[in-house]
Amino acid sequence: MARTGITLRITIVFFLVLYLSWLVAYLHVPASIRPDLFFYFVVALGFMLPPLAHLIVAVAVGYFVDTLAGKLWGFHVASYVIIASIMRVSSDHMDIYSPFFHAVLIVAYVTLQQIFIALYAQGLWPEAGIEFFLKAWLAKVLVSTILGIPFIASLVRFMYQERT
Repeated sequence: MARTGITLRITIVFFLVLYLSWLVAYLHVPASIRPDLFFYFVVALGFMLPPLAHLIVAVAVGYFVDTLAGKLWGFHVASYVIIASIMRVSSDHMDIYSPFFHAVLIVAYVTLQQIFIALYAQGLWPEAGIEFFLKAWLAKVLVSTILGIPFIASLVRFMYQERT
């Protein structure tokens, strides 16, 4: 019965994150500072799922986000899988429940994301210099970290409530 409660809370949070992602896009938040809410969802699931299930969910959510963006296999699948793997490997060496660990994951994810974007955009905008990508990376890291740490903590607290 407790497993059903966790599954229901995970489903509710998924649709809540989907709605919030739509709301952020609807409010025309610039892409350079728009946080990836599904990334926070994938990280929060890492605290309660076994490693294989976490990896499968990371692939499924990444594919879902890429499909919503109009790409069949985009960088979300790869970046979510890499972050899920980093989370599993580092869980033996770090306290994965600490806000510091969440900040490190967010910075690693945003850096990985900006590298993918820089490599992709280099073909589209060869005149964009390294300072453009550094400014975009710094803005995204600041916004994602400030919003991400409390968001991940709230998701974990809601999804993993113990029944009394």
